[in-house]
Amino acid sequence: MENLPVLSVESLAVEMVTLPLDEARVALVDYYFPNRQRINSTEQLIELWVHSVTIKSDQTRRAYRQIGYELADYMQSRFGISDLRMVTLFHLHANLAWLKDEKPVRGQKNTYGISKNTAAKYTAAIKSLWEWGTRASIGYFAIDLGKDLSIQWDDKLAERILSEREIAKLEKAAIEVDLQHNTNNALLLLS
Repeated sequence: MENLPVLSVESLAVEMVTLPLDEARVALVDYYFPNRQRINSTEQLIELWVHSVTIKSDQTRRAYRQIGYELADYMQSRFGISDLRMVTLFHLHANLAWLKDEKPVRGQKNTYGISKNTAAKYTAAIKSLWEWGTRASIGYFAIDLGKDLSIQWDDKLAERILSEREIAKLEKAAIEVDLQHNTNNALLLLS
């Protein structure tokens, strides 16, 4: 290999332009979703989400709105995060752990933590919010963190299904109550 003469070497001065983290993430989302809706706040995001076509039931809208605002309040109070775009998977897992272990139960003193099915409802709502927020037309979130959350329902269907023997007992008891009722009515009519 031959030595080539170096005529001149100029130092390359690279100036790093750094944006604050919030602005950098918003700029990233703007780059990947140029036609997205301009959602300016977490409150606006939650209201648009609960009124989207993905949520049809009024009861689900009320529950999801409450869950969305509770999530925003939790992120603000625990981590100082006012914009849900700054939330990471760690933050979501921390929120779910807090719900299961430490959230005060409404109407019960000194009781903390929610049931497994209530936690699953919260998880489903969070997954829905992130899925909706990452759509190209929305573009609020850069990635769907909800995909990495798992929903674990407590299956109590077997406890609610009666055996044939239990059904027979209920039928027999209903017949006895009906006979007693008819007998009482007949006695009242005769008196």
